[in-house]
Amino acid sequence: MQEPTVSLRQVATIDRNSRADWIDALMRGMFLTPGGALPLLVLSAVLIIPAIWAVLSSPVIYSREMTWDLMFNLDGAWRLYNGQTAHVDFHDPLGSLPFAATALGFYVVGTKPFAFLIGETIVAILITVLADPPIGNVIELGFAFIVT
Repeated sequence: MQEPTVSLRQVATIDRNSRADWIDALMRGMFLTPGGALPLLVLSAVLIIPAIWAVLSSPVIYSREMTWDLMFNLDGAWRLYNGQTAHVDFHDPLGSLPFAATALGFYVVGTKPFAFLIGETIVAILITVLADPPIGNVIELGFAFIVT
């Protein structure tokens, strides 16, 4: 038996004296109400914007362990930035997407290690914006928020 859905307006008007009822109604509203693209995009932005600020606010990139991963990425991006083609002019088992993101960062901020963070930030924003509308229209808002 499927339980009835609760709209988000109904969730906002529920008596807040009973904490258990309020939480139950909120969960029903989030996980049983068909979602939409805009509310999901807003919820995603609430998490992504502070995360992007935390990543980009540091003026220095610190790398103690696995520094070679950053160096491989910067090397591949440098090669793409200078016009070489991955798997033709140079070989790396990673593929070209991580290099392309950092090369995009090179175009935005110049050839410095900070371009790695800029490229990854642009990819995170792009994936969120492209993934939210299809997912938000198919499944409920709460599940879509967890997925994206």
